[in-house]
Amino acid sequence: MFQIKGPILAAMDLDEGSDELLRQADALARSHKVKLSICHVLPEVFAVRPLFPQLHLDEALNLYKLEAAVRDALLKRIQTVIDREPPQIEIEIEQGTVHAGILRAADNIGAGAVVVGGKVDHSGLHILGSSAEHVVRYANCPVLVARHFTAGKILAATDFSDPALPAIEAGAA
Repeated sequence: MFQIKGPILAAMDLDEGSDELLRQADALARSHKVKLSICHVLPEVFAVRPLFPQLHLDEALNLYKLEAAVRDALLKRIQTVIDREPPQIEIEIEQGTVHAGILRAADNIGAGAVVVGGKVDHSGLHILGSSAEHVVRYANCPVLVARHFTAGKILAATDFSDPALPAIEAGAA
């Protein structure tokens, strides 16, 4: 049977759209009895000041304050949505492009699965954003794209090859 052995990495923003992603990641982590890690990616700030290198210290302190504020906001959101707090969860704050930060965090923690969010376009169609697409394409573990769902059937696509068996097992689970 399909089994996730490493922690679940939930890649979330600080908007309300991430609430469903967080619920699904929590349910997945609980069902497989693994740890839940939350990842948030900050934009990378490059400041080259060859004439005033002492200003790098100020930027480093500002980044530290920003990371602390983001960590507090994430904890507040997590406690509101799934009622978990450390040490039941871990928070990973990365910098850079969103998909690269998520992939780096997944590799660093040895993620058993990554949960990312999908998007809804202006016509109401569910689409895969570019960051989620990159994570799905390049992750070294299974990726769940969390969307608001209604009860119903699950479709597990296969080409009947041996590498497709985990997808069928995951759909059955």
